[in-house]
Amino acid sequence: MVRTGLTALILATAVCCSPVFAQDSPPKEPADLKIELRSSTGSKRFQLGEVIPLEVFISSSTPNRYLEPCKIFWESCFGFPQCRFETHWSFDVTPNTGWTDIGWHGCMFMSGPTIDVKSSDLTMEPKKYSYTLTNRFRFDAPGKYTVRLSMTVGLDDETNQIRRSLNSTVKPNSVSRAAEIVLEIAPAGDEWEKKVIEKGVAAWTAYPPAYPNPVSPEYSHYQAQKEALSNLGTPEAAVALAGLLSRGIDVTHCLNINSNKDVARIEMSRLLVDPNVGVRPMFFAAYAKLLSPWPQKPREIGGVPPNVVNELRNTLFASLPNKTPEAMIVSLETLLLRNPMLGYWIVEGSSYDVRDPYPTEVIAMAATNFDRLSGEAQATLLDADWDHLRSPLMLPVVRRKAEAGNGQALLRWLELDPDTATAFIRQEVVRPNPRFSSLYLRLPDKSLPAQEQQIAANFVALNAPEELIRAATLLHRYTTRATLPTVLPFIDQHLGEWPCQIQIPVLAYLLKVSPREARPRVEQVMEKARPPYCPRGEFFPSLGYVEASPVLDDLAARQVEEGTLLAGDAAEYLGRYGTASMKPVVWKQLSIWHKKYVQSGAELRMGNQKNTGDDWQLYNLDSRLLNAYVNAQGWTLSPKDVDSLLELLPYEKRERLACAFSCGSQISIGPEPGNYYIYGRVTDPVFPVEARIDYLMPTEPFRYSINQYRCADLKALKQKLLQFPAGSTFSVANTGSAFDGLGDWTNISAFLKSHGYSFKK
Repeated sequence: MVRTGLTALILATAVCCSPVFAQDSPPKEPADLKIELRSSTGSKRFQLGEVIPLEVFISSSTPNRYLEPCKIFWESCFGFPQCRFETHWSFDVTPNTGWTDIGWHGCMFMSGPTIDVKSSDLTMEPKKYSYTLTNRFRFDAPGKYTVRLSMTVGLDDETNQIRRSLNSTVKPNSVSRAAEIVLEIAPAGDEWEKKVIEKGVAAWTAYPPAYPNPVSPEYSHYQAQKEALSNLGTPEAAVALAGLLSRGIDVTHCLNINSNKDVARIEMSRLLVDPNVGVRPMFFAAYAKLLSPWPQKPREIGGVPPNVVNELRNTLFASLPNKTPEAMIVSLETLLLRNPMLGYWIVEGSSYDVRDPYPTEVIAMAATNFDRLSGEAQATLLDADWDHLRSPLMLPVVRRKAEAGNGQALLRWLELDPDTATAFIRQEVVRPNPRFSSLYLRLPDKSLPAQEQQIAANFVALNAPEELIRAATLLHRYTTRATLPTVLPFIDQHLGEWPCQIQIPVLAYLLKVSPREARPRVEQVMEKARPPYCPRGEFFPSLGYVEASPVLDDLAARQVEEGTLLAGDAAEYLGRYGTASMKPVVWKQLSIWHKKYVQSGAELRMGNQKNTGDDWQLYNLDSRLLNAYVNAQGWTLSPKDVDSLLELLPYEKRERLACAFSCGSQISIGPEPGNYYIYGRVTDPVFPVEARIDYLMPTEPFRYSINQYRCADLKALKQKLLQFPAGSTFSVANTGSAFDGLGDWTNISAFLKSHGYSFKK
């Protein structure tokens, strides 16, 4: 999640320092292609900081000769428009002093769908295109400036086609044209500037009007007032923008393009400690960025040094006693939450540990004021950010909240005071109306002989769905076959009508204590189950996560063989949880279904985007079987297996298989000892919190991977390691990321050495 947030912010704030210059106009421009560059207001005179809207009019006196411009003024990193000819354009401003290029400079990364753009020809009726010049250039001094637009226009002939071959030697035919406008930039009047700031602040703080299509005059006016403040670029505008940031309004980009950085720093320094200002993460991050070195080279990404973050945190913490109660709580949340801990742009490769505990005095203040924090902040601090607060100082907080029914607090209590928390858990396990599932009621016992009948009796006495879900997880986790006579009649009475969230733990219980009784009941539910089966869109894998079983192996294999609606779901289960005995079964079915996929023409139609629903089903099953066979938890591939696989697959799919781990790497194991790398990662919490299903949540802090194999926890990793040739050497992988090398390496090292392997940290 942190990486994803960091990437999005880099895309939004990356600054390239070199201006865009137009190419020289060709010696001779076509007379039948007309381009005009005008001001949308009709005036060529603007004040310093005033928004300058331009319009481009393009027409042709020759019918069917020129293509309408495609992607002109396109400034987006999302989506891939498919044009017959992509229009290239650039602006040039002369003289080359008195202005700054502050706007768009291309994408570092692209994503999104492919979009076919309808092709039309230019006519004598001019086509109008709008562009706000001041979103790209800031004028810093009064004077006259010549703005020149250069562009290429494609010809409507056979050289310009959508999806041309990449190997084509045919050069698309096009012509180049240019247009100019001379603008007079005048000094800004004090009263005008004051009104721009007042109206801009009002617009940024107002609730935005509806965004209709086409855009209404009301919305255009609202947007223009925001842009006017953003483009003003004066010291007074910098002060106003800093004030907006202190109110939680994201004007970071506007502040970044304002040239008065020193003024902004002084104002933000004042606001940081102002008694009435609740400092939010957005303000903190923007101020840290302002205090950090800016990029010196084009396309260079600026980072925030850890010492800047720490100094700001210390200053803010020292100011808390002087802030009003409301401002203090907002600022305390900013200190405690992760975003300012990372500063958004902490420089890569720094020693700043995102899992370090906070200073004792910060934890003490957090404990004292914990109940006053927002519910979201409390949940985050007890969950993803608990590493920062783990301290005996938090014991009264977590105990109080656990006793009130908070599951995350109970887990933290168990860490800080295991004896007392375990005694509490033993009482909760037999509570008639369970408040916690087995995710939170974690006991070392494999079963509870003295309590299991009470657990069963509690289960059959319930009817509320949420309580039944929790009780079913306890039934699965802590009881044995001895409870079957008590619960089986109740299960048979309600199984078909229960929602899937109850069915999964109940079927897992039956698979655990009595596979013979479980099979017909799994089949009963399976007959009505259709993808996407809740709770997380899967039937067999959800069951396997809770209780994998030979019964499920057999039923899943049958679904694949018969090609039912659950076949893809079943293939997924066989890859994640199927035993080694399923390897030849999966290979046989992969061979059969892949041939059907190819020979039926489905593969060709999928590639041409002319597929049917049946084609999609074949593709889904083929892909999942291939993934199950190559990435299985229960087995590895020998060199002979890979040879057979390569005979079955086309070259393109072979390449993608290797790239699932590392492009060009081997996907086979052995037979001789080898050298392998284990990747360790922190297990990410499931977000949003309301989407969590307790019994499908991971219970271990780390997850691992080796080659193309992914292991959800330490137990799965150990099972996988034993499939590698004896005598092999394993090392901890490190790609340079601060998130690498996190795992239970002491446990792993001892396990490997006890089974004849070598381990290098």
